[in-house]
Amino acid sequence: MNHRAVPKKTNSFGRRAEPHTITITKGSKTRVFRVKPAHFVGICGVVGTLMLSYLGATAYLVLRDDLIGSTLASQAKMQQGYEGRIAALRSKLDLITSQQLLEQQAVEYRVKQLIERQNVLGSRTAVLGAALQKAANNGLTPASTAIPKPRPYNAISDTNGSAPVTTGSLNSKKKLQLGALSGTSDPFNNSTNPIYDSRSGNSTLIAMRDANGIIANVENSLVEVETRQISTLMDLRNDAVKKTRKIAGILSNIGVSLPKDSMKNVGGPFIEPDDSSQFQEQITALDVALGDLENARLFAANLPIGSPAAGRSVSSRFGPRIDPFKRRTGIHSGVDLRAPMGFPVLATGGGKVVKAGRNGGYGLMVEIVHGNGLVTRYAHMSKVRVKVGDIVKTGRLVGNVGSTGRSTGPHLHYEVRFRGKPQNPGRYVKAGAKLKSLL
Repeated sequence: MNHRAVPKKTNSFGRRAEPHTITITKGSKTRVFRVKPAHFVGICGVVGTLMLSYLGATAYLVLRDDLIGSTLASQAKMQQGYEGRIAALRSKLDLITSQQLLEQQAVEYRVKQLIERQNVLGSRTAVLGAALQKAANNGLTPASTAIPKPRPYNAISDTNGSAPVTTGSLNSKKKLQLGALSGTSDPFNNSTNPIYDSRSGNSTLIAMRDANGIIANVENSLVEVETRQISTLMDLRNDAVKKTRKIAGILSNIGVSLPKDSMKNVGGPFIEPDDSSQFQEQITALDVALGDLENARLFAANLPIGSPAAGRSVSSRFGPRIDPFKRRTGIHSGVDLRAPMGFPVLATGGGKVVKAGRNGGYGLMVEIVHGNGLVTRYAHMSKVRVKVGDIVKTGRLVGNVGSTGRSTGPHLHYEVRFRGKPQNPGRYVKAGAKLKSLL
């Protein structure tokens, strides 16, 4: 193949470039091909593209294994990351499930405790009712006391479900209802603040913790009932002790003392009580205090502290006086009460009649032994209404006013003797007036 020499042309302004010429000579034949510049550029581009494709395909075949391995490694790393996140989510879900299960068990346990506690409070109704009735029989009534008052449950500040107790005062007009949640707000009123999951920080309402809030309110209500019961028992015991001491103080002014030992003539083996709670301790303490008060009241009721002729004035006092018959100073062992003939004479205390009839200068007389060294005499009566051996109570009719024996006119001679020695009856009558409100 021979190429014709093409004269070199210089580019000059206004002349166009000649097209590329390809000459192919075979033997005596010669062929000339002219290629335009645009076609030449296109052919070069196609050839270049084919060469690049070839080189790319060759490189891919050579590096295919490395690319596939890198891709698989990347996919494996991504899969491992996803599996790690899934495992973490499963672990968190298991933790939440476990915590909810524990919370559920805790709620069930607290509900069981509430039921048991309420049953205990209910079982105390009969015991407390009997104690209140016994106290009422001794003139004691429950007074107002300061007791704990439940605070509304705040789920945000008290995440463990326990609400503290504050102190409030009871209305004295509020009636004590045993075994009931009286005087408190509705414990099942679910009006507390919303409870949110503190672990995730979202606003999902956790029903289990809300139940804890309700339980806390119920617990506070039960605490209030129990505290009111114990406070009532303590107040009644204190009142009983004060009343007993007041009776003892009044009797000491007339030289009479209450029996000191209330444990005489008793016995038996010691057995621990089943209920060693504060409630049982207060019940026992109240029972002892009421027993002492009742014994003191019975003891004082049998003492000659009343008036044998109520409303009658004194005509002659106890102690030194001018004797109406000898007209000189003598000792008057009792008091004389003015009263018309036949006026009723009443026993000033309970006891046993040991004399009933004529007795020298006393005329018709009744003598009653009251115990503890105390004896009373009712003299100058016109008629005797009892006989020896009778057991009389305070206020019993023992006779009628007269003027028998050493007497100058109708009146009642009344004596009080302690261990054989005459006492001033006026002191006993005054003591009876003070004890009237305590008996």
